Amino acid sequence: MALTENWINLNLRYITDYKLRYDTKNILFQGIERSFLETN
Repeated sequence: MALTENWINLNLRYITDYKLRYDTKNILFQGIERSFLETN
């Protein structure tokens, strides 16, 4: 995690099959985004 002037930069490492890396990244991003939007 890195704090900048305008945002928080998060790095996430995950293990997945190389053939599924883009789909897995998209699924993770959507889940994280949904969780942020559901909070106050």
